[in-house]
Amino acid sequence: MKKQLLFMAVAGLFTSMASAADLIVRDGGAGGAYPTISAAVAAANDGDRIIIRPKVGNLPYQENITVDKSLTFVTEIAGDKYEINGSITITTANDRVVTIQDAAMVNNNDIGAGGSSLTGRMTVNVLNCIVSDDILMTAGGLTANIIGSECDMITMVHGKVVSTVTKKITITDDNGASPSNDDLYLIANKIVYPAHGVTESPAIIFATTKYQFHILNNFINNAGGNAIAISNMKVGTTNEIANNFIYFSNSNSQGIYVGGNALATVYILNNAFDNGQLAFTVDASSTPYVVAQYNIVDSSSGSFAGNNLDVSNNNSAGSYVFNSSTGIATGVILNAGNPDNTYADIDLTRNDVGPTGGSYAWSNYWTGITNRAHVFFLNTPRTIYNGTTTFSANGSATTK
Repeated sequence: MKKQLLFMAVAGLFTSMASAADLIVRDGGAGGAYPTISAAVAAANDGDRIIIRPKVGNLPYQENITVDKSLTFVTEIAGDKYEINGSITITTANDRVVTIQDAAMVNNNDIGAGGSSLTGRMTVNVLNCIVSDDILMTAGGLTANIIGSECDMITMVHGKVVSTVTKKITITDDNGASPSNDDLYLIANKIVYPAHGVTESPAIIFATTKYQFHILNNFINNAGGNAIAISNMKVGTTNEIANNFIYFSNSNSQGIYVGGNALATVYILNNAFDNGQLAFTVDASSTPYVVAQYNIVDSSSGSFAGNNLDVSNNNSAGSYVFNSSTGIATGVILNAGNPDNTYADIDLTRNDVGPTGGSYAWSNYWTGITNRAHVFFLNTPRTIYNGTTTFSANGSATTK
């Protein structure tokens, strides 16, 4: 009886392993492949992978694609993106997981997942893609992980944006019935003007009441207005804006503005500001508690203001250079951050101010032959305790 049960369990395992399939897409259906991506989607089942061969001469697949299943899209030729002259629209459903990797959306086409809010959660991963228009992940209950990609603008309700080039990121409120247990992360992104033409202001907008947030090691070059605007927060949270490079030049703008009526805390630490002309480096409304410490301003005109802003005398001015292409920093920002070990650099020296410092150092995300990291998220404790104290660690990676 035991042998029979073991055989049945093993047979069930192989049945489960064999359930996912690879569907090949090639121009004209060569070699018995599907001629279009949409045809492969129609034939696929949940969990399948669609492998797309780039067309000769980088010609695009001419189609609008609707994804209504849990699918993964990848290129057949490593290092070569498949081009699409059309949009990708992902329909929402509880527990659906869609991964789009190595796509190049041309001619002002976007990747989007909107519609009614979910009663559960859904995940969309956009990895190593070039999107000529926007990435729009606006459905309530949707977690989006946008990694190593390029696009015009991003709008989402929850997830991570890591090592991505864009000109604006907007976080709106998640109206899904089951909020995620995870925080929001923006890490090592290039949020630049002009990425695709017109100036966008602010470069980062947070308007979420559901999630604690972390804005870490980003390069923000916003010539037209505020760099970061926090208009709402989750009550009771402790949020961080740390180790960013923030440039802005509009005389009526703020580097960081924290507003809203939430009783929450924002730590603004170890940031390198390049002001040009400005109203305030950091400004805050009366309700949130904002702490600004160990920031460096490359201008004597920098100032901090606000009704509930705790400004430490550790903020200072001085000259520095940070090169977002090489990742090299020089000047007063080196070893000038918070001296607490929690903020130490990877080599355990004192924290640099700006994107080269801390656990999420720029070189971790912009490196190697592809100029992108394979490990795109790693969250581990900075302090290990003796005794019975427990801790959690998690990470994510992808093969390019």
